[in-house]
Amino acid sequence: KVRISGLAYFKGDQMLGVIDPVEIGLFMGIIGVGEGGYGIYTDIPDQAGTVLLMGRKRITDIQTAVRNGKPEARVNIMIEADVDEKKSQIKLDNPNIIRKIEKHASTQWAKSEEELVKKMQAEESDIFGFGEYVRAKQPAYWKKEVRTKDRWRPIFKEMDVHVEVNVFIRRVGMKQK
Repeated sequence: KVRISGLAYFKGDQMLGVIDPVEIGLFMGIIGVGEGGYGIYTDIPDQAGTVLLMGRKRITDIQTAVRNGKPEARVNIMIEADVDEKKSQIKLDNPNIIRKIEKHASTQWAKSEEELVKKMQAEESDIFGFGEYVRAKQPAYWKKEVRTKDRWRPIFKEMDVHVEVNVFIRRVGMKQK
């Protein structure tokens, strides 16, 4: 296994910073890398304890549109996850508990994804390639309003990006008593 301690991001040719390992997993989710990355700890709703969810498979769909003269993106990420670890006495053989964990993790994951997008927007560093989606799917807008990657950066900074994550737990990764 290879573990990466950070991923550099740029504005043009200038390196601006490094995203940390957890953010690398979030980045991989947005760009649609199917496997790999780091897990997240999430609370077990209405219970004491947490579980470590490891994303095993991701499917990402990115749609772009132009509304009111501004580009926007909708990112839908489906994550199949395993429970790798739990810090609780609760048994995970109850489907209702699993559904609550999935819902809570989906919300938490989406919030983290949007925070990473906002961080990159503040830096004007489109590491996700949203500009390429806009150029490919809205060519008239690109030709009229953008034309170059340099002109894309401030547009990306103001772009609305909506992220929806749906987590599905496939395996609990441990034997039940």
